[in-house]
Amino acid sequence: DALLVKPPSKKVKKGERIMIRDIDKIVKGHGEDHMKKNTFGKPTAKANANTCLRILSRPKAGDEARDLLCLSFQNGDNCDLWFKALSRLVQTSKLWSHRLQKG
Repeated sequence: DALLVKPPSKKVKKGERIMIRDIDKIVKGHGEDHMKKNTFGKPTAKANANTCLRILSRPKAGDEARDLLCLSFQNGDNCDLWFKALSRLVQTSKLWSHRLQKG
């Protein structure tokens, strides 16, 4: 019923829990966390847009969806694989939540 996300740094002991029911959709491309602000000019991203994913929250009434998590991958194939898997998980959670096994 949740995704546990932990940075690869050994200094961070605990991970962050993201509830699956809070996820609205998975989108390919850059999110706000991918962008780096420049002193002069527009923000840019280090990673290529076709190797990045955004996990968006379910918006509440009157609010907009926000980024729960921004992911970057080493290549487009890994990004596509994770996109398909996470999209299927979110779809199953929305439509057939009883099919997700608890425990």
